[in-house]
Amino acid sequence: MIVGLEFEGIDWTAIRQALSLSLLKKRPLKIAGGGAFLSERPEYMPLFLDISDLVERTGAGKLSLGSGSIVFEPRGLGPGNIEFETRNNSSAVELLLFVMPALFFNDFRSVVRIGGVTHSHLSYSTAFVKETLLALLEKIGFYASLSLKKFGFYNSGGGSLESRVYPSEAAPWDFGGLGPAAVEGAKIIISRIDGRVAASERGMIMSGLGIGADRTAVLEVMDSPGFGNSVQVCVRAGGIPFIFSREAVFFNEAGDLVYDEEKNAAAFSGTLVSARDFSARGEFPPFVMREILPYLFLSGSRVPGSVDPNLKDSLNLCGALLR
Repeated sequence: MIVGLEFEGIDWTAIRQALSLSLLKKRPLKIAGGGAFLSERPEYMPLFLDISDLVERTGAGKLSLGSGSIVFEPRGLGPGNIEFETRNNSSAVELLLFVMPALFFNDFRSVVRIGGVTHSHLSYSTAFVKETLLALLEKIGFYASLSLKKFGFYNSGGGSLESRVYPSEAAPWDFGGLGPAAVEGAKIIISRIDGRVAASERGMIMSGLGIGADRTAVLEVMDSPGFGNSVQVCVRAGGIPFIFSREAVFFNEAGDLVYDEEKNAAAFSGTLVSARDFSARGEFPPFVMREILPYLFLSGSRVPGSVDPNLKDSLNLCGALLR
């Protein structure tokens, strides 16, 4: 029987999570309003097309659009080696997040190699996945690794990452409180842009977070074919490095240069505020909780009663597909 989902505040993360859990459970799915969302937000269409291509090439099912909805007929995804190249306006991180749940529940290890765009404003940084998400999942018994082989920025691609995903050893986890949190440091990554941008961002980080130059690093990527500017702030809490990141937007999905200095500065400032607030309060960031919610369900862990109300759609889809 097909599962019908209708989200109150549909966004890309809800769509990706729904497709991912549908693949894991091999339950046919119809996402009402999914096609309309992609029409209204065309920047996410390349992600959808990449997932559709990946599903077809691996024999994992059939993904289609129709009457404003997304329809997925999954067949499952077995263990083995997966190799894929993203479009230049997509995200390798999103593809990895899509396949991980299904791969965790296989009997053997899988190796996922994805080329193309490793650093995209449409998703998280590879540092967040490796250092934050996978570290948290280990506590629940889900083990995976992530290695960034080469930087690849939005609109130019050319990067690559590799992940090894191991069979689940899931067990209930009560993470309780995180305890004290403190800013550990920050990293600025630039590619083919003026170094003065990094110098300015470094100054903002030092003044905004109250840390010295010895805890801010600048990395210039020399072998990338495209523009890139990534800022990553690390706040450690409960022994876990929480990565807050921002990727500058230089191009749209059509490849047009759309860099807006004011919007970029506002997004950068917002990242600093989020990191500073977390270091002050130590409360679980909603975007992190949203990504681990399915794994809490899958491991039989207690889902915190104080979950942010903005996570309602993720809670509902977990309830519909995992219970």
